[in-house]
Amino acid sequence: MRLLFFLKKEALQFLRDKAIFLFVLYAFTLDVYIAGNGFILTLKNGGMALFDLDKTVMSREMTSRIRKPYFQWKEEIKSSEEALRLLDQGKTLGVLTIPPNFQKKLHQGRTVSLQLLLDGTQITSSTLASAYIAQITADYGQEFALKYYGISSPTMAHMPRVDGRTRVLFNPNLEDPYFTALDELFMVVTMISIILSATALVRERDYGTLEQLLVSPIKPRQIILTKILFTMIALILASHITLLLVLQGAFGIPMRGSYLLFMGVTALYIFSCCGIGLLIATLAQRLGQIGLLTILFLAPILFLSGGWVPTEAMPRWMVPLTYLSPLKYYTDLGLGIYLRGESFSLAWREILAMAAVGSGYFLYGLVRFRKIYR
Repeated sequence: MRLLFFLKKEALQFLRDKAIFLFVLYAFTLDVYIAGNGFILTLKNGGMALFDLDKTVMSREMTSRIRKPYFQWKEEIKSSEEALRLLDQGKTLGVLTIPPNFQKKLHQGRTVSLQLLLDGTQITSSTLASAYIAQITADYGQEFALKYYGISSPTMAHMPRVDGRTRVLFNPNLEDPYFTALDELFMVVTMISIILSATALVRERDYGTLEQLLVSPIKPRQIILTKILFTMIALILASHITLLLVLQGAFGIPMRGSYLLFMGVTALYIFSCCGIGLLIATLAQRLGQIGLLTILFLAPILFLSGGWVPTEAMPRWMVPLTYLSPLKYYTDLGLGIYLRGESFSLAWREILAMAAVGSGYFLYGLVRFRKIYR
């Protein structure tokens, strides 16, 4: 009964704090939806400018292959100075220059070089655009070479070659929300878990009720566990709403694994993050300091999770630090269970690792709390 009373108290405090309540509501709905729609990892409608110095049938045939959904031609320019001006002003992703005598040189059996200028400030789009256009020009060159040497399509079909075929598993259409929306959900769970658990304790101290609770028959660890239990219940319900309304409802991302296993892992992860929130509560003097301290802890957790930068791409000295980020395990487990359908028999090692890291944070925060308020 005492536990239910304190859970009811935490729920009423949470609902009365309109700012926190609306922030949590936004984070688990609109924020995840916007991230799924707004963060595009592939090239789509990349704006291109054309500087065609040949203006022949073959140059037009070549440029017609650079089209939507990956590219769109914005304008045709008249000079190289105009090309540089467009790039300087950021009005185009790239400029493709087709040299004079493009068609004539190809018919003479000579090699023709095209120039592609790209905006290096748009790193991801420029990298993809370079690869796509290189593949398009290579395919066009191969087709022309076969015609030039009189090799017909039936003959080509009987020539020895390597036929590479790609089959994409778990996300056949390579839809961005399969990763971006899920990754944003993991980040939101991390941030809100830390903020709610830290706020619950610092609020009591600001209101002067923490000392009253400490001198009551309730033990300090019972106070902490009650607040963490409420945070876990609230965020599990919020995550359930996100799964139903956003991931499955708006984006149609199916859950291939066990729902109970996914929620169990989420509950364990929330507990891990609450340990960090408990640590922040011992450092913050006022409610306003929680946000600043959360950013201080959240930034390395995100960067070391492998969600933004793959672990393989990190410097060697940084890789061991990734094992201190509980988000690394949650990201791997969440994507594995939700998209790949991993079972407990495949996920138990990472679950144990996340539990160990989370318990370490929680015990350290609990020791600091008891040391300060004993």
